[in-house]
Amino acid sequence: VNLSKEELQQLILDAREEFDDQKEDEEQAEEGGNEEELMDATDNPASGDSKTQEEGEEEEDNDSLAEYDLDQYDEEEGGVNLGDTLGGLTVYASNEDDPYVTLKNTDQYEDEDFKIKPTDNLIIVGKAERDCCSLEIYVHNQEEQSLYVHHDVLLPAYPLCAEWLNFDPNPEKLTGNYAAVGNMTPVIDVWDLDAVDCLEPVFSLGNKKTKKKKQGKKSAEIREEGHTDAVLDLSWNKNVRSVLASASADKSVILWDMLQKKPVTNLSSHTDKHQALALHFAILLPMIIE
Repeated sequence: VNLSKEELQQLILDAREEFDDQKEDEEQAEEGGNEEELMDATDNPASGDSKTQEEGEEEEDNDSLAEYDLDQYDEEEGGVNLGDTLGGLTVYASNEDDPYVTLKNTDQYEDEDFKIKPTDNLIIVGKAERDCCSLEIYVHNQEEQSLYVHHDVLLPAYPLCAEWLNFDPNPEKLTGNYAAVGNMTPVIDVWDLDAVDCLEPVFSLGNKKTKKKKQGKKSAEIREEGHTDAVLDLSWNKNVRSVLASASADKSVILWDMLQKKPVTNLSSHTDKHQALALHFAILLPMIIE
């Protein structure tokens, strides 16, 4: 494209006019924005107050920093050594030497809780959680208003009843602290409550049913002395301390001689499961109250 001098000069003038117009529009827009800010400032005086409030808070922060010298917190002379911070962690060979330990010996308090006082009452509770069965021995003290588990005994089967007795089969000992426990088996286990973490009962009454195989597929059950089903209730004779009565789901009541660990009387005239019994102590010989 070939342009003459006149056409080229005209294009330059047009471009300069457009540039001047754009510059004027920008200046007018800036002047209009300043006027709007002034109008907002006059209409909303609270904005100025907020700015002054923020400035006041900044001044307070600066005052607190200056008061505690927090600006120089990380610029301490000499720095901090790891050995200086661990110097106060003194390890004492005994609590008696440590001035910060007020309770010098905790074993004595544990021993006091473990010992059974004359004012304590024992409560035995049979407990079953899934496949784990135990006999919990609680200690209750009315004066101290305390109740806690002293220890527990693992049981071989689900407990159904329990009876406390102080009869000791050992002829050298007159009395003891025992609990007879009836469970889902025909066997009655007698446990020593004074023994902690005992694994076996002191003695047992009765035997489980056994089967003797004969020639062929047939088998005959051999009934041992005692019950043939679960033991549902127990009762101890306080007058004749060696006698224990038991009621079973096999519809029988048995009086046991705990010296011989054998039954002396078997009452099997009941027509249904015998679930409860109690011995009458008004007379010397035991009388069963059903």
